[in-house]
Amino acid sequence: MNMKDVYILGSGGFAKEVHFLLRQIGGYQIKAFVEKDASSPIQIGDFLTPVISEDELASFKNTNLVIGIGDPGIVTMLSEKFKDNFRFPNIIHPNVVADWPAIKIGEGNVICAGVSITTHIELGSYNIINLNCTIGHDTVIGSGNVISPGCNISGRVIIEDGVYIGTNATILPHSKIGSRATIGAVSLVNKSVEGNTTVVGVPAKVLYKS
Repeated sequence: MNMKDVYILGSGGFAKEVHFLLRQIGGYQIKAFVEKDASSPIQIGDFLTPVISEDELASFKNTNLVIGIGDPGIVTMLSEKFKDNFRFPNIIHPNVVADWPAIKIGEGNVICAGVSITTHIELGSYNIINLNCTIGHDTVIGSGNVISPGCNISGRVIIEDGVYIGTNATILPHSKIGSRATIGAVSLVNKSVEGNTTVVGVPAKVLYKS
């Protein structure tokens, strides 16, 4: 097999999960984690992986990058910083269930194990869809969003850009989630949420606006 080199942006917990995801997918040679400054290598099972600096990464232009940080603001910043000189492949676990012929998808998405994506869906770029999420029909998801494990997104939902959705949250049909909103863990969203707004609870209520 012709292995493709890949670097993981970040070296924290989710970056380690991306490391595992890439090994499950196969076909990628993980070269290093990337941080602002280089540090000691990271041991994951039998794999010892270097941690290089962003300055070192610059010498590997046109290679593959995957974002391994679960913060929408940082995801957006890193994608903007590196997209002109690097490739961002979609990293999708083999057991993801999706109607791919009826899905429009951008680049740099990370879709983890156990995710179900149904039909007639638009998915932008640089989104993280974590373990065991569901996304229903006719949903539109923008870019730079982080959808945490166990989330259920119903049909005909619109999620704009830079949204964070906490673990086990549920978004009911016909809801619109504005850019840079935050949905608290285990919340039930039964109506639209304005941008730059944090909502929590069952049903979800506004905690604050920024």
